[in-house]
Amino acid sequence: MAEKPKSIDWSALSEDPTTEKNVKAGKITRPKTNQKGFEILQKWFTKRTIAKGMSWLVYADTGDGKTFLINSASELFPVAIIDTEIRAVDTRDLEFRGASNPIEIMEPLEMTQKINPETGTLESRMDARATIQNCLNFVDELGTVVNSNGFPDGLVIAVESMSEIWDEIQLDGKQTQAALAKKSVVELSQSGDIEWSDIKADHRQLVKALNFLRTKGVNVIHSCRRNDDSDAKTREIRSEKNLPYDIQNVVKLYTKVENGQKIHYAVFEKMLGKHCYEVIEWPTFAKLHNFVMDRVNKQLAGQPV
Repeated sequence: MAEKPKSIDWSALSEDPTTEKNVKAGKITRPKTNQKGFEILQKWFTKRTIAKGMSWLVYADTGDGKTFLINSASELFPVAIIDTEIRAVDTRDLEFRGASNPIEIMEPLEMTQKINPETGTLESRMDARATIQNCLNFVDELGTVVNSNGFPDGLVIAVESMSEIWDEIQLDGKQTQAALAKKSVVELSQSGDIEWSDIKADHRQLVKALNFLRTKGVNVIHSCRRNDDSDAKTREIRSEKNLPYDIQNVVKLYTKVENGQKIHYAVFEKMLGKHCYEVIEWPTFAKLHNFVMDRVNKQLAGQPV
């Protein structure tokens, strides 16, 4: 006759035999018996609120005020600018002397010389990977300072511009893949054999690193240019196409000449993840930030917005 299987004591198997020893040694603690549900898991949950760590995408044609808007954030917070366009220093020194908070500018640009496979000529251009690595190193060190409560009242970090970085990443990626395939960039594009996931990887890494800073209450601004298309209706943000979907607030800057005067405007295309259309005249970052926070406070108070 077959031996009857022994019953299993599941309660005994469900706990590591070393648990009780570690509890007694003070290495781990058991949840209090009166804690329920999420109370036990509080150490894992973010303490960040919507008032801190917002993300912004600001885009415009050249000369429509992106760099000015970023520098104007110094009215509310200290500002760190990652500047690949080598323009932010001019705006800071000429227009923001005596700013309420410091504006510091990091220029990560690295140049390299490469042979253009299309023309066979030696060209100087941005070393996209080295430039992004400089950005990542800076963001990583900034995160360490933020973790140590180096900016207790908040901070803005801006990239000026993501378009510049994306253009160079695309060019470098296409030329590298074309050389490996022994094709021209045009031939590679026409064949549909471009591995975009490889090209996007460096760009995504930078976006993720910046988003990490948001978890520490840092406000992040991505600056981009518009496409150089003569038809204004078809103009789009010139950067990696998924970037706007990673962002809470998308703002387009533009100018109009009215009665012989050039007027600057900002229009919200997305606010806190929702599509909208709100126009602000003579925009500064403080105006945009306060406009969003006014909406937030009204909504939290149950008031109409």
